[in-house]
Amino acid sequence: EDSEEKDTVGKLPSTSTLDHRFSQSSDLDLIDGRADCRGERSTANQHLPSRSHIARAAMAKIPRSFRLLEELERGEKGIGDGMCSYGLDDGSDVMMSNWNATIIGPGHSVHQNRIYSLKIHCGDRYPDEAPVVQFLTKINLPCVNASNGMIIKDALPVLKNWNRASTMEAILVELRKDMGSQNNRKLPQPAEGTMF
Repeated sequence: EDSEEKDTVGKLPSTSTLDHRFSQSSDLDLIDGRADCRGERSTANQHLPSRSHIARAAMAKIPRSFRLLEELERGEKGIGDGMCSYGLDDGSDVMMSNWNATIIGPGHSVHQNRIYSLKIHCGDRYPDEAPVVQFLTKINLPCVNASNGMIIKDALPVLKNWNRASTMEAILVELRKDMGSQNNRKLPQPAEGTMF
């Protein structure tokens, strides 16, 4: 076995090597891709965790500040076709709580070429809890409170089904998609540029 390990220096160990090492461990059993830390041995489905399990576990452990830094970096690079953007309201805000966002209305709709400004507030429990999102530019959409521009969480699927993997980018992309949907693309809108 020592020669096998020497041959794998700089390479990933084979699955059989890892299986052997895990099967020798009395502290950790893997059942259906989850760790069983009770110390009980199980022969059912002992294998390495899948990539999706590892990704979920890693996402669950990322601190708020690291997650927001990742989102800031992604926002600065631009989202997809450049029709949505976001960034910090104040670059010196160490808590990274307040964000500005912009959505350019989708083509073939009453929103075409309109520029919508939004603000996003990420509370202390972000990303475990969804951010508060508000349109600053007046807009008529079923998911937006007509009196103050606040997004109605239960009316926008990404907010209604929020989880740690959800992002500010996903919110903006979904809002833009909602603007161009069959039901909303012809809704009468307030005068362009009016604000809440």
